[in-house]
Amino acid sequence: LAQASIIGATILLWRHTPGASTGPAMPEAIAVALAVVWPPATFNLIFGQFATLVTFLLAVAATLARSRRDVWAGIVLALAMVKPQLGLVPVVTGGLTDVHHAWRRVGTGRLAAASLATSATLLGVSLVALPGWIAPFLDGVADYARAAKATSPAILVADAITHLATGTWPIRDLPGTVEALPLAVGVVIGAAIVAGWRRHAQRDPGVPSAITAGALATAWLVPPTYEWNHVTCLLVLVPWVRRGGRGRAVAWLAASAATFPIVVAWPDGSRATWPIILLAVWLHDAASARARPTP
Repeated sequence: LAQASIIGATILLWRHTPGASTGPAMPEAIAVALAVVWPPATFNLIFGQFATLVTFLLAVAATLARSRRDVWAGIVLALAMVKPQLGLVPVVTGGLTDVHHAWRRVGTGRLAAASLATSATLLGVSLVALPGWIAPFLDGVADYARAAKATSPAILVADAITHLATGTWPIRDLPGTVEALPLAVGVVIGAAIVAGWRRHAQRDPGVPSAITAGALATAWLVPPTYEWNHVTCLLVLVPWVRRGGRGRAVAWLAASAATFPIVVAWPDGSRATWPIILLAVWLHDAASARARPTP
């Protein structure tokens, strides 16, 4: 299932990228191969994670939204919350964007309505089938967070800055005033993602770019951070390569080869590596964005 999800998401994203390169075509199979050997995807296969399923559902929802099949897009988007820590932010950014467009009378709001209705239906059915499951679930999440020492790349970056400045590691060992640093890093990262999103929306307006921005924000800001959870950012990488051609494909392969040893040798510290690369890719792709011509 994980392998099929990676392949399916990559093909969808490859075939439905706005502003795709008009230069010499790169075979779709190369993009699929790059996605399969990408470290976050590989770790999903090694550890039996299903973040790849969330990635596939987000890619399907974005594709349906581009095709103006808003109701189906909303339904699939809601299903992406099968793993809430990965699906929630893209669902919220996509839904709020649809509501905003409806308010400006450039959209119908049907995507947000379908997503909300599907989420409510799934929650209601789960409460009927398994009454009282929410409290044990939240307790389990809290226990897991304590055992896994849940953190985020934003906190890891703040830890690194503190270590360079004071020689102390990690940040939680310092007096309380320094605790504001992770928040400041998060604000700066969030602002950079939003700035890139505004540029991307010129080329890919509406919900699809909002879903992708939500996936990148999740990779940076939502704990716990593990390499396999970054796989949702195929939504960032595949369109970037599709728009730029073979040079970007080589860069993706080189980055995968360079980061794999870091992940193996230093798992905790390396978990901010791909979010940093992905943010750079997001901003680089945004810099080349041009408004889509009106038909």
